[in-house]
Amino acid sequence: MMKVKTVSKARRKSGGPEFRDRDMQKAYDEALRIVEQEDARTLEQKRRAHNNLLRWLPQNG
Repeated sequence: MMKVKTVSKARRKSGGPEFRDRDMQKAYDEALRIVEQEDARTLEQKRRAHNNLLRWLPQNG
């Protein structure tokens, strides 16, 4: 299993939603990390990660 890098609390507080469920928080952090990563493998990977982020926002933000 790959270790998930979490997004810093400062960055999360600057505009990202807070999650009560830890698994949802990890999924959000992972998607955000991929979107922010400049050397993402492909544009498709970035697009998918961004769509995942958009899926979380209406429910939790």
